[in-house]
Amino acid sequence: MNIKMNDGNLAHLNGIVQTRDYRNDYVTWPPSAVDEILRIARLLLPAPFWKAAPFLLIGVDLTRVDAQMRAKKLPEVLCVGEFISYRAGTSGVLRPKWLHVVWLQDEMQPHLSESNAESFRHIDWDKEAG
Repeated sequence: MNIKMNDGNLAHLNGIVQTRDYRNDYVTWPPSAVDEILRIARLLLPAPFWKAAPFLLIGVDLTRVDAQMRAKKLPEVLCVGEFISYRAGTSGVLRPKWLHVVWLQDEMQPHLSESNAESFRHIDWDKEAG
């Protein structure tokens, strides 16, 4: 999967992990649904097999995600994609920048919905990626 970013660069999907087993019952609810989703995403990617890179959650309404988690209204599937985009450095030489992008969807298919793809295209890769 290649995605053309709004800045004209391409981002390439290097690997993907998906799970339906992320919407847990909690004895005590986590203080932040976003932090909990990102924590689970990190657990899905064992370090020796994936690049060390930041994680970014896209495609959720940050003002509603906590309530949606408590009401069990979040989409069924959690996806974590490892993406690479080659960016020009100060010398103009292209350098790889890695980012783990996390999104939620209803189907167990390696794709981005149109709304998630639109969120993805708006990522400020130079700011978010490692």
